[in-house]
Amino acid sequence: MVAPDRSLYVIDWPDGVNQLHRAEPNAALGATMTKLTEFDDGISSYALSPHGRRLVVSASIGGSEQNDLFDLDPATGAIEPLFSDPRTVYRFQRWLPDGSGFVYTANDDSPSD
Repeated sequence: MVAPDRSLYVIDWPDGVNQLHRAEPNAALGATMTKLTEFDDGISSYALSPHGRRLVVSASIGGSEQNDLFDLDPATGAIEPLFSDPRTVYRFQRWLPDGSGFVYTANDDSPSD
């Protein structure tokens, strides 16, 4: 996915686990990318906000297969949990057009589903 600043975000697995990486704007083909995540069990997916200043990352912690959602600030690399519960699966759906928030789903009413 290409951000408004022309940074390229990709999931790659050079260490054997899916992690989020960024290639800087105008980087040469084959240039080293910056690894943005270090989840032990990797990430499932990510979504870049329309303005490119926030990322939502989906990852299962501890091999639980229950996806949690995390906020990643691409400018600082800071990652904060947004929604995390070992009994609940969270799924990112869509950013609001202005990037002020996003829609997600969760099975918290019926965790066995």
